[in-house]
Amino acid sequence: MDFSFEIGRKTAILCRDLILRSLSLDFTSNEKYTMLPLFLG
Repeated sequence: MDFSFEIGRKTAILCRDLILRSLSLDFTSNEKYTMLPLFLG
């Protein structure tokens, strides 16, 4: 049970890092400011 939880936790961290990286890469474009609330939910 703990093993599947660990996989889920690492996957969530990876997804968060990917989102943050894509945001920081295109942070100069105004589109990211409008997309940011969608990511934050």
